[in-house]
Amino acid sequence: MTITSPVGERHDGKAGTGFTITATGGSNVIAFDIGTTHPSTVVSFLELSNCAGQVQYQNRASAISGATQLIDSCILHDHTNTAAGFGILFQSADRNKTARNCIIYGITPSSGAGFGITAIQAAGGTIENCTVRDCETGINVAVGLTQSIKNSAVFDNGTANFALAGTLTGNNNATDDSSDPGSTTSNKLSLTATDQFTDVSGGDFTLKSTSVLIDAGATLAAVPVDIIGTVRPQGLGYDVGAFEFIINVISENISLFISSNFPNNFAALFLTGCAPTPVVAPETLLSRVSDNTIQIFQDGIDTLINQLGKSVRLIYPPTIIDCPNCVNDPIGNKPANRFRPGPMRFSDGIRCPYCRGTKKTEEENSEVIQGLIQIKPRDYKRYGISVQDPGALVRVKTFITDVIKIERATHAIIDIQKQDIIKIKCRKIREPIPTGLRDSRYAITFWERV
Repeated sequence: MTITSPVGERHDGKAGTGFTITATGGSNVIAFDIGTTHPSTVVSFLELSNCAGQVQYQNRASAISGATQLIDSCILHDHTNTAAGFGILFQSADRNKTARNCIIYGITPSSGAGFGITAIQAAGGTIENCTVRDCETGINVAVGLTQSIKNSAVFDNGTANFALAGTLTGNNNATDDSSDPGSTTSNKLSLTATDQFTDVSGGDFTLKSTSVLIDAGATLAAVPVDIIGTVRPQGLGYDVGAFEFIINVISENISLFISSNFPNNFAALFLTGCAPTPVVAPETLLSRVSDNTIQIFQDGIDTLINQLGKSVRLIYPPTIIDCPNCVNDPIGNKPANRFRPGPMRFSDGIRCPYCRGTKKTEEENSEVIQGLIQIKPRDYKRYGISVQDPGALVRVKTFITDVIKIERATHAIIDIQKQDIIKIKCRKIREPIPTGLRDSRYAITFWERV
């Protein structure tokens, strides 16, 4: 069973951007106490705020609790009522629980305990790529319990980042103090929050380009995407925290502007968001960009496609061939209803079950290319794309030499993880769009998951 927000109303990793459940008053509760009837429940893409109340077995307040097995990509924040509270409660001794890609902050009740994530009666729990900040206590593990934490950032929590009466194991985590985020301290990162995240006080936990959390995580096959669906990893390794930093700064999003501070009227490259004004027309700029600048741009994109690109299996219309399972009568131009060594044996004199007596069958045609994959791209509108569910869009950037192949394809099987573990089937919704500096060296194609 899955409890999730409506498609098209999901958050973008920041509070207030999607479907939200907000409690009022100190005694209200939003709890998912699933029990043993639904042992594989997933709670995902919810934003819950100001949640408090009673939970089975414990006099605690909760945002998400009970026998839920997976809590994925949720934002839980700002419980400041008088009752005790927490973001996620691992409870029920007969379940393994997982909190993945979650952001938890502001669990600071005026009285009682306030935990980001707490385990009080669980058979085992795992915390993967979570971000926990500004709670009374970040992670709490009760006596006699063993939990694990991986690739998570726990910082700026009031009383302590970790309250470990039990055992917490893990690696590749980050804190802002000397507390131990798991038994493997050699992989612990020390961080200063303002240097790592875009705007922690405003609830924006995307990573800055200079963050030490980039590529600092361990590879987790169970976490192929981040809180908003960005494929992990984007760089040389997984990032720590709920967000994966998107490394596509060398892309079609680079804007060019002429600057008088540069000699010989060559263009200076400014990344999107750092552009000076006034803007010079692109056609004027491209005629002034040095060949060396263009070569640097192309080399960067080529490296990304060749080394970080994922496999895209293009599915072509099938080819009609003679049935490999039965003998055709060349004189009567019809099936002879006789078996020849093939995939489906049958008795002579009856209709061939493989071609159903048509003497023809379809042979699948496909071909694999490499491309840079972006799940849920945000720039689709600039290309004239209009879809009912933008969350189902997939953008693929390939070399221009692949255009003829892509034009023949109707569908594609796209790997969204380098290890070839997770694939998605998509249909093409737009023919390839040439792109590049001066020359169209690359092509962008939009696909929709089916």
